[in-house]
Amino acid sequence: MNCTKCKTKAVIDLPRHNSAFCKVCFTEFVHQQVARAIKSERMFSPQDRILVAVSGGKDSLALWQILLHMGYRADALYVDLGIPGYSAGSRSKVEQFAEAVAGPLGARLTVHTVTEQEGAGIQDLAHLVHRPTCSACGTIKRYQFNRAAVENEYDVMATGHNLDD
Repeated sequence: MNCTKCKTKAVIDLPRHNSAFCKVCFTEFVHQQVARAIKSERMFSPQDRILVAVSGGKDSLALWQILLHMGYRADALYVDLGIPGYSAGSRSKVEQFAEAVAGPLGARLTVHTVTEQEGAGIQDLAHLVHRPTCSACGTIKRYQFNRAAVENEYDVMATGHNLDD
């Protein structure tokens, strides 16, 4: 399979777009898709301060990097949920990314730790409110994101989701 754009060997097939891309053309395609969405939905302008909610996954970190490379003023917030076997690894990925990629572009990473901010870990909080952990987690993360955006006077809160979210 060859790249739809440059005809070299493709590394990804996107049936939804009836296209396949090499690495370079795929990166360009994703950047164009983000720029088109920002413009068509009038999401924000280059003058706006953006806070990107990052999880350590590829979707949110890619969004942060793309916004920075497009010239937006984008900082990030990571919410450490204190989940054993998960939070330490995802936090490490975010911090490494911030140091290697975002920091040199002038962006800042803020880390909120649920146990410090809320006085208990996510599993304890879920038990207290009689909700499944995932439900409590989503609510607490949204609260942390919105609070940080308002307190630090960001104009926009951005999240990176995939089509399954």
